[in-house]
Amino acid sequence: MMEPEIRAALCRLHDTGPTLALLKKQTGHRFPLPMLISALQSYKANPDAFAEAPQTMPAAPEAGPSSASDLEELEHRVATLEALVTQLQAEIAQLLARQK
Repeated sequence: MMEPEIRAALCRLHDTGPTLALLKKQTGHRFPLPMLISALQSYKANPDAFAEAPQTMPAAPEAGPSSASDLEELEHRVATLEALVTQLQAEIAQLLARQK
């Protein structure tokens, strides 16, 4: 079963001809590539099934953070993950040095 948001995006793109890049953009990059590829293959097998848009078609979501607080939260998460990567790299280096 295809996600309703993916189906709606394919319906919106029907006239122009959907591509994987356009489908990713329309769905806000929220779905894994294999799911989008499968949906695109379904479209190519029967494009007429997507000619009419469903009655309740969700709007395309915003691609970026919706507010400054969201952006700050993401920046904090990135900084935390970068620190964790640095720590893990140091621990790996120590373990490799012990093996020699």
